[in-house]
Amino acid sequence: MAVIAHDLKQSKVSFRVIATSCKTHGCEGSVVYGLKASRCGEDADCAEIDDISCEKHDVENLIARLEAESNIELGQLLYIVEDYLVELYSRK
Repeated sequence: MAVIAHDLKQSKVSFRVIATSCKTHGCEGSVVYGLKASRCGEDADCAEIDDISCEKHDVENLIARLEAESNIELGQLLYIVEDYLVELYSRK
């Protein structure tokens, strides 16, 4: 799971699904989904987490949760994703 993050101040953040190629041994080339978070404005910045799931709807559900929150700190995004994955895979 690659993470590129910068300290994003408290402002409106938008999220979108991204598709990348899996880099896990034995699954190279398979499509996996992650998210990109962007903050617009004078100090525009972004964070990306790729390879969250091979199921696009899992990432869409995560984004819906993130958008429902009014105050996401992107410095905590990786921990939020990790908690979501624990919850998601403990149900399966």
